[in-house]
Amino acid sequence: MTTSDSNPRNVLWPVAGLLLLAALARVIPHTANVTPFFAVAMAAGAWMGRDQVKLTSAMAIGSMLISDLVLGFHWTMPFVYAGLAIGILVGAIGNTKLVKTESAAVRLLKAIGFAGTGSAGFFVVSNIGVWLVGGIYPMTADGLISCFVMAVPFFMKSLASDLFFGSLLLMGVAQLSARRSVPVRDGVLNAR
Repeated sequence: MTTSDSNPRNVLWPVAGLLLLAALARVIPHTANVTPFFAVAMAAGAWMGRDQVKLTSAMAIGSMLISDLVLGFHWTMPFVYAGLAIGILVGAIGNTKLVKTESAAVRLLKAIGFAGTGSAGFFVVSNIGVWLVGGIYPMTADGLISCFVMAVPFFMKSLASDLFFGSLLLMGVAQLSARRSVPVRDGVLNAR
């Protein structure tokens, strides 16, 4: 990327700072599965744009890794990080669609839908990881079903968190983009 309109460096530090703050939220006392980290990662994907999904994913995974140094490591981390990358991609794709939506009410509904989609993608990928490498469930179809059923209470909390934080953050990024208060190119915000 060579033009200033598409230069991710204009938003790199603010996005990195938000991701680090969200990582801090993972290590301070909170209700289990209720942190803004995933929502911030989705919003970072929206803010950085589709062309920067790999960079945004690396930044988010790096931030999460820092908090995992405090919280501890586990065998399902690659699946958690893959689920996080899916959320970032959903945010990036979602912002492009949200910016093109003129009605604020429809934009909000779409933001809620994107936040829910990202959350569901994370749930599926991370729980496949629990089933595959967690050593808790048998490697059968029934074991996979049991894994998902047992994870539903955790999912309900994370879904509520992602819907609340995610839709607000995605709406904020889209609102800035739609107003053109910050230059936009292909859904990428550029703070100058």
